[in-house]
Amino acid sequence: MSSFEQLQKQAAALGLSGTDVLHYITSQQAYEQEEGPAMRQAQREEAKQQTQREEAEQQAQREEAEQQAQREEAERQE
Repeated sequence: MSSFEQLQKQAAALGLSGTDVLHYITSQQAYEQEEGPAMRQAQREEAKQQTQREEAEQQAQREEAEQQAQREEAERQE
């Protein structure tokens, strides 16, 4: 969440003054409070998907290593 000071600077950069600054700050804070949970949920879902992709890749590598070991064992027995 943006700090009060950051929001003040943003309002000033937009050329706002007086009550417009207060309105801008309260609006931004309300927006961030509403959007925060949705953004955190999206981040959790992305992290979960990334973990699943990594696990799938690790499983594929284990299977490939196992197949390679079986091929090498078959070659030794011939």
